[in-house]
Amino acid sequence: MAQLAVFDAMGHGLTAAVTATVAVSAYRNCRRGRLDLAGTYAGTNEARVAAFGGERFVTAVLTWLDVSTGTFRWLDAGHPPPLLLRRRMVKALETAPDLPLGLPFDVDPAQVGRENLEPGDRVLLYTDGLTEARGPDGAFPDGRRGRRALSAAAWCR
Repeated sequence: MAQLAVFDAMGHGLTAAVTATVAVSAYRNCRRGRLDLAGTYAGTNEARVAAFGGERFVTAVLTWLDVSTGTFRWLDAGHPPPLLLRRRMVKALETAPDLPLGLPFDVDPAQVGRENLEPGDRVLLYTDGLTEARGPDGAFPDGRRGRRALSAAAWCR
């Protein structure tokens, strides 16, 4: 089982770095405890709330890949969805997003997505820094331009 996650802390600078570090440490602790994705989401959220009292949050995508079957599972905590790259097509792997980590809330059953990967498939995990990067003129890209850039970058070898 391969387990991957991407975290994106609110803000910039040292405070954001500390916020992200707490999230990564809590995530690693949950993995060592062999929790499933929903349990990892709940445990990481609980640690974030304990550390920051609900004042700072982190978006994340938590993933599992069963390398023997190709089953890919993910949980979206307010983060851009993973992109599935299959036969020159790009598909956003979307589920109903869960709330970002660090907000004081009762955890409902987390929404875990599932996709069966095929040989040659790629999955791209990224942050909103890629899709919200400003152009030379200071303008944000439109959705299509951002998606095309992601698609082109993902197919580079």
